[in-house]
Amino acid sequence: MILDLLREMEDRNTKLAGCLEHGDVEQALIHHAQIKSLILAAAVAVLRGEARLTA
Repeated sequence: MILDLLREMEDRNTKLAGCLEHGDVEQALIHHAQIKSLILAAAVAVLRGEARLTA
């Protein structure tokens, strides 16, 4: 579960960087919000003890 969240965060960070590089602020804000949501989901998983490293 946590690996899936980390992979998704990495993907969103890459997309965010591309948006910022090309000046697409609106799409960058969307990716930023999605990253924040993924961080919260990961934190909840850790607090609930659901943070298993599974492939």
